Amino acid sequence: DNDHRFSEDMSLWPRIEYGNIFGYFINRPGTYTQEHLLSWKQLEAYNYFELGFMRTVFAIGFGQGDKKCCLLKAKVNPSQRTADQAHEARIIARSSGLIMSAHCT
Repeated sequence: DNDHRFSEDMSLWPRIEYGNIFGYFINRPGTYTQEHLLSWKQLEAYNYFELGFMRTVFAIGFGQGDKKCCLLKAKVNPSQRTADQAHEARIIARSSGLIMSAHCT
């Protein structure tokens, strides 16, 4: 298991900004619309973040040069069945903040 190589150090995180998130969700097929993201504080996921459902975020870097990326992962508590096992959210992004992939179990 390579979990010991992950770090809580936020300086490893890519510079993901709102534009990166907007581009990832809007420029690919999915359920989110421009209107959803413009009202991001009303989205259910943001409320879960504010309520502490997301646990510590861990990061690990890989790649080199302009291909350098970071994998961010965090456990996320279920919203309804609190006795259930936590989900794992993962994001792969370039150092520039460009989101390459995002997934939650």
